[in-house]
Amino acid sequence: MAGRSQAAPLALAAFLALGLAQSSAQTLPRLHVPSFSLRADALHPQTEKPFHLIISAHFKEELKSVDFIVLPNLAELELLGSERHTLSGNAGTDYSETLTVIAHRSGNMHVAPAYFVAVDGRDGRPKRFSTNDLVLMVEGGALENPFAGVRHLVVTIVKMLAILVAVFVIAAIFFRRRARGVVAAPQPQTVVLPPPVPVRSPKDLLREQWAALRANRSRASVMQARKALWAMAGASEGETLADVLGRLQGRSPELHPLLRLTERAAFVADAYLQGAIDDMILGLEQYLA
Repeated sequence: MAGRSQAAPLALAAFLALGLAQSSAQTLPRLHVPSFSLRADALHPQTEKPFHLIISAHFKEELKSVDFIVLPNLAELELLGSERHTLSGNAGTDYSETLTVIAHRSGNMHVAPAYFVAVDGRDGRPKRFSTNDLVLMVEGGALENPFAGVRHLVVTIVKMLAILVAVFVIAAIFFRRRARGVVAAPQPQTVVLPPPVPVRSPKDLLREQWAALRANRSRASVMQARKALWAMAGASEGETLADVLGRLQGRSPELHPLLRLTERAAFVADAYLQGAIDDMILGLEQYLA
């Protein structure tokens, strides 16, 4: 009877523990966790200069919020603030939290993992999911190496010796040149550049042809002016008026009357040449005005 009375409380305690474990598992989120990591944006941070620790995770489930992650222990760092981002969709949920921290001493610092407890979606068992931990090598601040002061002194002495050697070499070169005599530096030669050739526009060339036509009212002057006009239109001297107008395709309508007057003066009979030249000169004046 005594053995039976002791076994009853033990069975009851086991039953209650199992019930509590099942109840706790039912309150935990059921998650598939492909990735969960911790990193720093500077593995060699400087003392008294803020840097960042970034916690990243991806869940296959679409979550409205991720508020169950326990941040890493920052006993050796001062937390200045944090910023959390959660992006969820059909492809799952991406979570990141950026912790702004600062170190007040130099040396190696260990950052423990961030973690959370959830039901593993692969086997249905409650588990603790953890990131990797970090080892930071903080630089600057007080020297922790007892030989660092001696090393600094040696480096300073070497630098001073290098400067003295450089001064000695420069002085030796200077006095050697002075002993040989100072050679006068060649005088710089002044290079006279020719004046730039002014760039003449197509209208400047056409004005020259207009002046030449007024001074020499001949068919040869007409043909020279025609050549300049055809060049303005992007045509060669052998193309006809129809070819030139086809090239323009309605562009530069103010040039079309002058092209027709020039074509008439180029091929009109000799008896009508002077009248055609008058019309052409008037057309040139109107175009160049």
